[in-house]
Amino acid sequence: MDKTKCIDKMNIAIYNYQEFNEYIGGIERVSISLTRSLIKRDVNVIFVAVHKSQYNIEYRTPVPMFFLPDEDATSVNNIKEFKRILAEQNIDVVLNQDAHSLASHELVWKVVQGTSVKYISALHFCPTIRNLIYRHPIDWNMFSFRENCLRLLKGIAYKYPFCLFTMKNVKKHYRRLYEESNRVVLLSERNIPEYAKVGRLKNTKKLCAINNMLSFERKDVDCTKDNKILFCARVSTQKRPERALYVWKEIYKKLPGWSIDVVGDGNLLDRLKRLSDKLNLERVTFHGFKNPIDFYKCSKIFLMTSDYEGWGLTLTEAMQYKCVPVVMSTYSSIFDIVDDGKNGCLILNVDCKTMADKVLWLAENPQKLNDMADEAYKKTQCFAADKIADKWISVFEEVLHQKDILR
Repeated sequence: MDKTKCIDKMNIAIYNYQEFNEYIGGIERVSISLTRSLIKRDVNVIFVAVHKSQYNIEYRTPVPMFFLPDEDATSVNNIKEFKRILAEQNIDVVLNQDAHSLASHELVWKVVQGTSVKYISALHFCPTIRNLIYRHPIDWNMFSFRENCLRLLKGIAYKYPFCLFTMKNVKKHYRRLYEESNRVVLLSERNIPEYAKVGRLKNTKKLCAINNMLSFERKDVDCTKDNKILFCARVSTQKRPERALYVWKEIYKKLPGWSIDVVGDGNLLDRLKRLSDKLNLERVTFHGFKNPIDFYKCSKIFLMTSDYEGWGLTLTEAMQYKCVPVVMSTYSSIFDIVDDGKNGCLILNVDCKTMADKVLWLAENPQKLNDMADEAYKKTQCFAADKIADKWISVFEEVLHQKDILR
């Protein structure tokens, strides 16, 4: 049977609050990669979005994109227009790529409720994310005394009274997603018990896991590598970019022929530059918001220092280009991607010194680094577009064979 064909013609609407610009975010890139694979299988796809991004970047989507009229996701006008689009395009399934947002779920739920349209919610974050946000809130080099005091108070409040309130809301949201969707798709099998625990679910039959597919077409890689370390992420608190600089501080004098590139923009970029100056670091280049592909191609080592992730899309992107990952293992799906000591290195504790030692060891052992680079590339075959798209097709077909109507 031709695997590029789907048994029955399906019409899928993929929704996200943000526009589907693959240059601005991981969810957007994943959605476009999935869409390209679905098109090859003769599936009709449209995009539905609310918000146009602040970045003035030209891009083209592989399918039509419809914008809802109001910034308020759940407005009456948005619901009315969304329903019109679904009817006009004969949509069978809505895939909500913004399911972590209560407003986005409310919108899609109100649109499909009482119709024959099936509803799939995709959660692109670790289900326990709310427990991780203020794990390490203080940095005396990055923030002023006043700012650190405020962050400390936020951390205490979040960990105790506010966390209890927030987790109660998260539990309600997860239960609603489960009850009001035909299927809830998570990023890893490891996320299923986490979701069930937070949502206090007794039944998990509507939960399933599909890894993110590769952002770029997988092809043979023959890159000329430089002695470069890469940090590529949004420069925000979640990504903890300062840790990459602390790692570099430990080793830059021992690696005179190496340098580090910081690729990404965000609200902490100016602070990060000041931190680099304060630490008297050398051979650090801040590139801001750039297409990361050229950096993946020329870098040998990739750092991920986040407090939490859902999947870590830049991680598999780097591995596609034989850039060896050294990652703080702060989220469960990382163990689906990196086999410690084989295709990368996992730092089991949030420890910059341990990470620095591992990077230094790799840089000083080029044969081991090359072997890991080859294994990193091989590992990405597990997340090739064809394999992941087949899993999505199976989920679409399963929900389409269900006769129940969401009420």
